[in-house]
Amino acid sequence: MKTNLACTKRISTLLSLIFFGLATISHCPIVFAQCPSSTPPSINPPNSIVRVQILSVKPNSDMEGDDDYIPFYDNHADIFGEVTIDAQVFNLPEIEDSDFPHWDDIFEKQVASSPVKITIKIFEDDYGLTGDNDVVDVNPSPESDVLDLEFDLCALVLRLGSNEFSTQGVVEINAGSGDSQATIRLKVETADGRPVTSDDLAIVEADLVQVLFHSPKLISGKPTILLVRIANNYSTSITTNVHVAISGGGLNKNDVFPVTIGSGEVKKEYFYLNNPFRFPESASSYAVALLVRLDDLNNQNLPTGDCKRLNDGNNNRLIWKTVHTPRRYSLMWTKVGTLLDGFNFASDGQLQENIDLGGAFIHGVYPLSFPNNYKAPFDVMPPLTAAVDFLTTILSVFGIPADNVLPFALAFELNGVANITGCERLMGVLPNKDWFSRFSYGFFDDVTGLSLGEFAPRAVIFLPEHDDGTDVGPCMTLPAHELGHTFGLSTDPRLKDSWVCQVDWPILGSAACGIVGGFDEYKSTTFPNGNPSDGFWISQGNEPTAIAGLLNQEQCGSFCLMAGSPVNAHLNWAGKKRWIDAADYDQLIKKLQKGPDPEVIYVSGIISWDDKLLLGSIQHIGRGIADRDTSYGAYAIRFFDRAGKLLKEVGIPVYWSSPDFSARPRPVTFFGLNVVYPENARLLQVINRMSAKVLGSINISAQKPAIKLQGLSKSTIARAVVSS
Repeated sequence: MKTNLACTKRISTLLSLIFFGLATISHCPIVFAQCPSSTPPSINPPNSIVRVQILSVKPNSDMEGDDDYIPFYDNHADIFGEVTIDAQVFNLPEIEDSDFPHWDDIFEKQVASSPVKITIKIFEDDYGLTGDNDVVDVNPSPESDVLDLEFDLCALVLRLGSNEFSTQGVVEINAGSGDSQATIRLKVETADGRPVTSDDLAIVEADLVQVLFHSPKLISGKPTILLVRIANNYSTSITTNVHVAISGGGLNKNDVFPVTIGSGEVKKEYFYLNNPFRFPESASSYAVALLVRLDDLNNQNLPTGDCKRLNDGNNNRLIWKTVHTPRRYSLMWTKVGTLLDGFNFASDGQLQENIDLGGAFIHGVYPLSFPNNYKAPFDVMPPLTAAVDFLTTILSVFGIPADNVLPFALAFELNGVANITGCERLMGVLPNKDWFSRFSYGFFDDVTGLSLGEFAPRAVIFLPEHDDGTDVGPCMTLPAHELGHTFGLSTDPRLKDSWVCQVDWPILGSAACGIVGGFDEYKSTTFPNGNPSDGFWISQGNEPTAIAGLLNQEQCGSFCLMAGSPVNAHLNWAGKKRWIDAADYDQLIKKLQKGPDPEVIYVSGIISWDDKLLLGSIQHIGRGIADRDTSYGAYAIRFFDRAGKLLKEVGIPVYWSSPDFSARPRPVTFFGLNVVYPENARLLQVINRMSAKVLGSINISAQKPAIKLQGLSKSTIARAVVSS
């Protein structure tokens, strides 16, 4: 991220801006991509409008030397570029503070002849200590860092020197392994989808689809279908055969599908929709290859290299994707509350409705194959006294009333309960639709759910139903939204309008961004409805009948689930649909893919702005998923052996934000993390790395306790019983 003088000066004024208001910036309108299109039969000749879309750029480093000189500071890339189509230059908008930017912009140009020259230049905006803008190398040739491409409008291939890429799929080009080199993914096609030919059939697009179109990553065990678009440039309807070959990970499919296409039509077909297939699980990721070709009988006697034969798929250009095996995630759904609720929990019907609707949506849109959605055998009312007393003392100075700390304390304590039960996430359904409205000064009036983010990720809370003023009912996408915050969503920096969100604060981390709602897309003034998204909702099996009409359909014209969660969306899906954008989906795959399970220890606590520490539950249970294993952060958890030798350090950024709560800053950092337990560790410390001050410490044992949950018969409180 840029660290120019203006931004440096802003650091000193951050706290006053937090309390007295934050400046915002605006962005230019963006034209977004939509679902793969089809066109009806037409007697018009093919047009020659070329369309180019840069899907993503992934540099091998953050390309920011600034953070090498600032302790505990992790800067990120600011990527922008130029796309030239037939001598007309288009600007690829800058995406700041992202090491893996994604775009939806489409650039179009009317052209007169083939091949069409396309040039792509990518840069990293650098106003910091390292000086001028850096060139991002996207060309595998050592002699150039710019892509000089030629698009053959007849063969539908993209040429880079002697290399050819089929435009039937996404074109992915890896420049190399150097720090300034990157992998670029792009889509090139004609605007109407047809090659500029006559008397010809062509495959325009082929894509293996699970959730999103054009995703380079697939999930094992998740239902998969095949999208194929076929263009007919004959003057009559044509019946042909589509030959499909899919191979990888032990799965091999060879099928033939008859298709009839009208004259001048670009036809979109979904194959395997009535019988989706699943890729096998594996201990590591693996590649799969897709080959689709047509029988174009009138052109089969043309020379092998003729462009009309190449666009039939006879060029043997494989479309490659990578299959990842996700973890087996368990989501425990339970009624939750506090003593003030007087045991008036949500009803059994409300809990089940949220499991049915929310669980089905999560299963459909998340990169998980078999998430275990189950109802807890108990309701949860955890003791909150210690957390409430600590938070009340700290936050009262900042004008946050005592009762307003309860939602934070509840979410914090539920993290510990979740870890003891062994579920990956506790999905807490609150007592009633007015639960947040009861707190003083209306600070929570617009809140429907609460998460403590990715540093205390194991539990979320949300309303059983919501009254938006015109309708009352459950919010089907709300559980997926709150769950997304625990994985660091939303990731798209374009939606975080405040300049505060555009700075990686050396001490404050992501605090200020969260305070102005920077993680919730619906709080963006640029895109108040959230990030546009599209995809396909494939039935995963066993969905409730209430959403049967939403399944096995394109989700075009949707917005990302990290936008607001509409009431009764399942009853008016056309006007309230939510899906997920590509950047957030990539983040989820990264977080959820299967990996080795080390021995972990759960460490939780609350750190105030003035270095007071409330150390919460410490649970040394056994092997599990490490929530965090990096040293970046102003605070740190440190482990020492019996002799005082430092064994391991895990960083925790200052995190004053709550993704769903922006009425007041809460200058405390919650954490509740499973971290790798180093062998022979006997002492745990929490420190402020900026001042080297030890905030607290506790002796730990290598012995793992036996843990069970006991539901009390005369109440609905769940207690953890621990015996060494």
